[in-house]
Amino acid sequence: MADIKGKDILSYLKRLLKYTLSTLAGTVVDNVVLWVFATYIFHIYTLRYVVSPIISFECAAFVNFLLAYNVVWKNRISARTTRSFLRHFAAFNLSATSIFLLKLGLINVIAPLTHWHPVICNIVALCITGFGNFAINEFVIFKVKNSNADTKAGIVEELELDTDKGVEGLTASSAKSAAAKASASAERGESSASSD
Repeated sequence: MADIKGKDILSYLKRLLKYTLSTLAGTVVDNVVLWVFATYIFHIYTLRYVVSPIISFECAAFVNFLLAYNVVWKNRISARTTRSFLRHFAAFNLSATSIFLLKLGLINVIAPLTHWHPVICNIVALCITGFGNFAINEFVIFKVKNSNADTKAGIVEELELDTDKGVEGLTASSAKSAAAKASASAERGESSASSD
C-alpha cells in the first residue's frame, strides 16, 4: 500500500512539473505578444492594459491547452477525437477565461500602485493565479473519470518510465505483457477444452 501511495505521489509531482514547464511556454507566448502590442501597437491606457492582455491571453491559452491535452494530462484522455478535443478545449478555455478575469483585475490593481510596465504586472498576476489554474485542470477538466482510467494512466506512465531506462526497461515491460497475454490465452484454452 505504501508503494502505491509512493507511485501516486511521484505521478502527481511528475504532472505538476510538466504543468509548470508547459505554463512557462504559455507565459513566454503571453508576454511576448503583450509586449509587442503594449509597446508598439497600442498607446492608450485601455488598449495597453485591457485589450493587449486579452489578445496575449488567447494566444497563450491555446498554447497551454495544446500542451495540457497532449503532454501533461494525455493519459487521462480516453478517446482522441475531434469531439473530445473541442469539449476539453471549451472547458479549458472557460476555466482559463475565469482565471484571466482574475488576472486582469490583479493587473489593474498592481499597475496604478506600482506604475510598472504591463509585462511586469502580468508576470506578478500570473504567479498568483497559476496555482488555481493547476487545481482546476487537475481536479475538474482532466479529472480521472474512474479508478480504471487511473490504473490505465498509471500503467502507461510506468511503461514510459521503463522505456526511459532503455532497452532493459522495455524488455522487462514486454516480458510482463507477454506473460500476462500467455496466461490469459492459457485460461481461454482451458475453458474451451472443458466445454468440448
